[in-house]
Amino acid sequence: MKGEKIRGELVGGSVIVPRAGGEELDRKSFGRDCREGIKLTLVEAAYLLSRGKIEVMEDGERLGFEAFFERASAIDETFTERYIVYRDLRERGYHIQPSPTDFRIYPRGGEPGRVASRYLLHIISERERTPIKKLLKCIETGENLKKEVILAIVDEESDITFYKLKKSDPRGKEAGRMEDLKRRALPHGVNATLLRDRTIIWNREISEELHNQGFYGRLLERYLQLSLVETAYLLKNETITLYQEKSGRRRVRYAEFTELAERIEPDFRLKYLSYEDLRRRGLTPKTGFKFGAHFRTYREPAITMERTTHSEYLIHAVPSDHAFQLSDFSRAARLAHSVRKQMIYAVVKSDNTITYLEVIRKKM
Repeated sequence: MKGEKIRGELVGGSVIVPRAGGEELDRKSFGRDCREGIKLTLVEAAYLLSRGKIEVMEDGERLGFEAFFERASAIDETFTERYIVYRDLRERGYHIQPSPTDFRIYPRGGEPGRVASRYLLHIISERERTPIKKLLKCIETGENLKKEVILAIVDEESDITFYKLKKSDPRGKEAGRMEDLKRRALPHGVNATLLRDRTIIWNREISEELHNQGFYGRLLERYLQLSLVETAYLLKNETITLYQEKSGRRRVRYAEFTELAERIEPDFRLKYLSYEDLRRRGLTPKTGFKFGAHFRTYREPAITMERTTHSEYLIHAVPSDHAFQLSDFSRAARLAHSVRKQMIYAVVKSDNTITYLEVIRKKM
């Protein structure tokens, strides 16, 4: 570059500079070789143009930064967010190149060709509703390329928040074996009464046994009160026999109960499938309402109200066709971080299998 600006031509969605003039750019990891010379992406060209390193021509007309920015925004509707993130990371010493997600990021100080890239970056505006399938696809791309996946959310004031995304495998300390032992050791056929949206076990001895053994329910005057998902789980495993009234006149079977629960709570199916899977993984799920999630979970095989440990995960169940409102996404991740927990979404597919997506705030 040596005092003289390199002249490039805006062609479609790229800026082409002569190979002779672009050698210096290539050494600083801008652009890629093409038949016509060196091809710069729109954000690379805008960055270099803003710093007076290049000139950009279109049909014989020189484009200033403002005119180029408007043209680039017309060509690519995501250009503004991409430029904001590109500029931020470049200014902080990262080398950046295009990738299947948005950008490939190299460790600070590391140059392409000398070190491997570390992150795949995906950029989204805060106003964009984001399908969870899109995020999972980014993660799969990262897994295939052995890269960490970072989500960059650009808000209306152009501030950027970064999140690390990954598939998770939440498990208790004695996953699998412990759940089998618990199930065999549970009582069988205990009478329980359904009272609108919760269940009561009136046998005090069994109430305490269930509560102490698997942290089921909550003791109310030494009687065990169960939530809808706990009722369904214990009913399916034949631990309880459920009646509409304490007199035991009308028995409620599992299929009838689940239909009733779905009328009471629209998210019941999603919650139950994730609850059952978490129990199978050796985790102890309890309501996460106070944290804005479906569950908080414990890794210990047995917890009591008198001997609790710190819950490690916040789990929220969503269908596989769910689209995030990113303000909710950001709020959940920030809250989990503030209370020293990991925010995990249980993505329930149509075949009832579950993929766990973990969201972690990231400093770049």
